[in-house]
Amino acid sequence: MAEHKKSGTTKSGRRDRIRRAWPELQWTGVVESAALIFLMLYPLRNIHVGGDLMDTGYNYLNYLYMGTEHVDSMWMFSTFLANLIGHFLTLLPFGETVVGLNFYTAICISLMEMIAYWFCTAKLKIPPVITFAGLFFSINLCWCPTALLYNYLTYLCMLLACIFLYQGIASNRRTFLTLAGMFIGLNVFVRFSNLPELSILLVIWAYGIAAHFEGVKESLLKTLTRTLWFMVGYTGTIVLMLLLLGIAFGPTAYFTGISQLLGMTESASDYKAISMIATLIREYMDAGYWFVRIFFFAAVGVVLSTLADFLDYRLLPRPVGKLKVWPFRKGFTLGALSKLLAIGLACGAIIWLFAGEPERHFTSALYYSYDSMSLPARVLLVILLLTLVIRLVWPSSSALDRMLSLLVLYVLTITPIGSNNGLYAAMNNLFLVLPVAFGELWKFLKMEERDYREIFTDRAKPSVLQRLSLVRLFPVKAVLVAFLLLCAVQFTGFGYTFVFTEATGVQHPDYSVDGVEVLRGLRMSESRAENLSELINFVNENNLKGRETICYGQIPSLALYAGMPPAFNPWPSLRSYSYQRFSMAMSDLSEYPVILLDGKYADYLEGRAVYEPENMSQEGKWALLCEFMKQLGYGETFHCKEFAVYEAGAYRAGK
Repeated sequence: MAEHKKSGTTKSGRRDRIRRAWPELQWTGVVESAALIFLMLYPLRNIHVGGDLMDTGYNYLNYLYMGTEHVDSMWMFSTFLANLIGHFLTLLPFGETVVGLNFYTAICISLMEMIAYWFCTAKLKIPPVITFAGLFFSINLCWCPTALLYNYLTYLCMLLACIFLYQGIASNRRTFLTLAGMFIGLNVFVRFSNLPELSILLVIWAYGIAAHFEGVKESLLKTLTRTLWFMVGYTGTIVLMLLLLGIAFGPTAYFTGISQLLGMTESASDYKAISMIATLIREYMDAGYWFVRIFFFAAVGVVLSTLADFLDYRLLPRPVGKLKVWPFRKGFTLGALSKLLAIGLACGAIIWLFAGEPERHFTSALYYSYDSMSLPARVLLVILLLTLVIRLVWPSSSALDRMLSLLVLYVLTITPIGSNNGLYAAMNNLFLVLPVAFGELWKFLKMEERDYREIFTDRAKPSVLQRLSLVRLFPVKAVLVAFLLLCAVQFTGFGYTFVFTEATGVQHPDYSVDGVEVLRGLRMSESRAENLSELINFVNENNLKGRETICYGQIPSLALYAGMPPAFNPWPSLRSYSYQRFSMAMSDLSEYPVILLDGKYADYLEGRAVYEPENMSQEGKWALLCEFMKQLGYGETFHCKEFAVYEAGAYRAGK
């Protein structure tokens, strides 16, 4: 009778292997969990720092007073979903404070980091360490205040659309394609200038073409069907949102607000498409200036390393073990010496970048300012673009690889469109770009170089491609690693230190304003805390809190801090707010608002300064405001270094 024997793959055997591997698996899980928790919490690091007089308070005012009474309809409808979600946040616990709103809006970054991490590791199989590095870089480059939800919600919808589009094509799921279209459609209502994002449709067609040449059966009908399902989600979302807006605000309100937005470029030329593209070209050219100089160090190393390895092969082709050696010293090769030289060149490149040139500097250690990250980030964007383009055209890339590269290139190029911030907008939206590009760079760094003996052992003459494969790329890798280490230091210092205030960074945020609910827990500079304390004390002592106000100049946040709702637009001095809109709003005033003036404007008006502030007289808005104040007998009742208060004569006489 034959005896039945169990194979080696018994349950007990599998349990033994799992038990032996468990400590390592457990340790890996702990490290990854800690990394994810860090990514979630890191965006909250500076929510208690601020005191910004411009963008932060301006956006929070739009959320707090959402509607057409205190907020201009053009701005409300052009960023409707951002304002709606922001208004919801103001109703949450601590939503009446700047720190609370900073916390809620920063969660948007944490959410994007978690989604991008899952997609890159679980679906794209990018190593977790590489993904973490890319996401950590992306958080540190988020210079824009999280208060600008119309930016961060744009990035979130774009990220989800790219993921669903990729998954929809990869798994041939119509539902995912429809969801991708829905998020692109929603983005139009997050910020109307996101309309060009519909160009993501080109990725569907590019995949169809790439798959066809790869030999995959991709018919024209299949590509058309995918496009149709995407458009079902897109148009369905657009129609549904327009119906809801029509019911809530009237059938023409949205279109009236958007028509005003389309006319904005007459007074704000930097929002014109030509101006945006020109800005991008200029900034890429500026980055190219430094990229070429960095590449020079790598090119010198490539030439020397290739020549050294060739001389090793030609002069002493015999191996000693695995190493070709010179007779006068065992274990020495020109190739090994060239690697040391390449490392020296990489270090030299970084030293040169820090030292800079006499007339221009590449970076600095002033981490509270853009100087520490601006040019390194631009050069990094150039490297990312080149990496993705190479992946796109690489002969061995699959159709899905090409589609992923095209999606990431789409994010990198479409993000600045609709913004007047140039490449700074792209720096703020690298949540998918950096992990994917770093994954490709990691493959490049691991790529092994071919030996001369592999090519020249055959009698046949080597092809051009075979000869090119003998070019030594170790110097390129050395310079690349050195530059990325430089970026890691600069971006980490910038991300940890920088907090946006008046388009720059706050320094020495060690002071606070006591007794003011909206500023509870917020740290700022000493001078800002003193000026705000004086203003708010004056407002409270003179019963001005709750009165409507016009904040003219670079001070829209004062309305929020002082508890005074805007009379119409929270920031009427913006170039995007036309003279016609300003004039109509002034003529519609039902009462005499309190006027808060930027300190530079007040000093010039009162004769305390000789020179007229920049952009004071643009479009005649300042002249119109001065005439209004003159007719109604407005006078200065308070002033400090940064701002002043003006009240109408009738109110002053009644005190």
